[in-house]
Amino acid sequence: MRNPRKTPQAEHLTWMKENGYSIADMDNFWKENYDTNLLVKNLTDNGYSWRDMNISVVQKLPTQKERDIEYFAKKAEEEEAKRLAELSEQEKKQYYEEHFEEIMCQKIDTKMSLTEEELHRLLEYELYEEREYGDDGRWSRGVASVIELCGRHFMLYWQKGLTEMQEDSFYDQPYEVEKVQYEKTIIVKEWWEKGRKEEASDYVFVHTSEN
Repeated sequence: MRNPRKTPQAEHLTWMKENGYSIADMDNFWKENYDTNLLVKNLTDNGYSWRDMNISVVQKLPTQKERDIEYFAKKAEEEEAKRLAELSEQEKKQYYEEHFEEIMCQKIDTKMSLTEEELHRLLEYELYEEREYGDDGRWSRGVASVIELCGRHFMLYWQKGLTEMQEDSFYDQPYEVEKVQYEKTIIVKEWWEKGRKEEASDYVFVHTSEN
């Protein structure tokens, strides 16, 4: 460790005189900053004092401790605010998971768009899915799923990937539906051998149905 400088620099003495500070005052300011200012601590431990500093550093010594205390207090406050904010986010996530069905119903009722992640999660509440009419695409198949949330039912149309590389995709928002039961007449067409009137069960035929 070096030997500390014993006498202040000339510009130090000029500034001290102008501001009414003695050498003892400056020694006290330096000592007071030892516990609050890491730079002062390191300099002191290595044999330096305020006498070795340039004038700009010396001029800050009388109020440096207050500024450091204020800085650390503000930093601690910011860290606490951040901790509380992170805790709040965790609580929000927990509430979201615990009330997922209610939140989804509320978003649908208020015409808020569900995110793609939320639409995908709705399939966990699927009662059944029905293939849409038409041929499969090269990469996907149109599917209509009935979703049950909070005892209510919603229709969701989506595209089901047909390959391992093709992900499911969602282009439409769900809407509420209800089950309706009614009688429906179906016209059936069968191809029989011309001129034969026996029961169709005696022959091979092609069967098509139309709604």
